[in-house]
Amino acid sequence: MKTIVCYGDSNTYGYNPENGFRYEYEERWTTILQKELKDSAIVIPEGLNGRTTSFEDELRPGRNGATYLDPCLHSHGPIDLVVLMLGTNDCKTFYNASAEVKRDRPSDQDDQIDHSTEETRWTIRKDPFNGTTASWG
Repeated sequence: MKTIVCYGDSNTYGYNPENGFRYEYEERWTTILQKELKDSAIVIPEGLNGRTTSFEDELRPGRNGATYLDPCLHSHGPIDLVVLMLGTNDCKTFYNASAEVKRDRPSDQDDQIDHSTEETRWTIRKDPFNGTTASWG
């Protein structure tokens, strides 16, 4: 069985903007993916509202995606695929980040994934600046 870790922000968490809570478990995209894959893979959702690529949020600690990524990957290994969906929260004005910094930050996570475990073979990254990319690790 393959292991897929979906690491991201509120979209991966399953945040429901209509009521401020989470979508029901069955409605979250990670659950739908798990159902589609049946027994061929296990999908591990690692989403958190407000998670950034690597910015610290003074009002909401623990949102820096770079600091938790490595321990997260090690705790779920061996991993066959990482789906990385970060970058939207980097657009918050109080981070004062340039467009270039926002564009380049997700590649730092790619490097973390490449160096965290030899077992991880594929990474799919979706971010608002670079679109969707896939790489073989």
